[in-house]
Amino acid sequence: MTQEEQRDRGKGKWASPFGSSSQAQGVIECPNPDKDITRVDANLRLFPPFLDNDVCPLTIKNTLLQSCYLRNTEWACGVAVYTGNETKLGMSRGIPEPKLTAVDAMIDKLTGAIFVFQIVVVTVLGIAGNVWKDTEARKQWYVQYPEEGPWYELLIIPLRFELLCSIMIPISIKVSLDLVKSLYAKFIDWDLEMFDRETGVSSHATNTAISEDLGQVEYILTDKTGTLTENKMVFKRCCIGGIFYGNENGDALKGLL
Repeated sequence: MTQEEQRDRGKGKWASPFGSSSQAQGVIECPNPDKDITRVDANLRLFPPFLDNDVCPLTIKNTLLQSCYLRNTEWACGVAVYTGNETKLGMSRGIPEPKLTAVDAMIDKLTGAIFVFQIVVVTVLGIAGNVWKDTEARKQWYVQYPEEGPWYELLIIPLRFELLCSIMIPISIKVSLDLVKSLYAKFIDWDLEMFDRETGVSSHATNTAISEDLGQVEYILTDKTGTLTENKMVFKRCCIGGIFYGNENGDALKGLL
């Protein structure tokens, strides 16, 4: 949006919030939209009979960002300067990263590295093959190479090596991984030890990619809201000064007694 369009949008009649009949016209001069949420450089001009074309600067203190709430305020006069994707928050939104498991991310990196290595191998062998064809193969009378070949002759040998090296990245790797993930999910569903006797509900894997991430969990952090503890705060064991208090059954109080 240009400055002229923004100025036209900012023009309007301003009425007193107390219901007075006095009105004035004004214009807001502001720069082009940007994503800096810490800075606003704009000017407010109110035409007569109020301020005699005096300029009132507008800063970040006079700005209410998108999705923000103004509280403990009896009244306020506001003008929508930037809207839609041209707001500061809208322009600061980045492209969401795809959600990949650790194994998928590792496979993508390895696949990219193998592909680069494959291109290097094909390029080197293709150049060597073309050099050998021009220096040695044409000397063999039984090969019967033409003196002048088609324009794509230099691409034939590299494409042959590309077909030979295509097995470096197996096509069935994604299908095999999906089948293995589905089998992992079935193992979770069939696990009789993951059964809640109080509710009578067994475990069920709704996401086939969760199993490989669960196998890499080393620490579980929880708060006191009872999400994982079910509000059963039992003091089981502790270590003070290198001395463990509590027994194998996890009853620290009996160990202290």
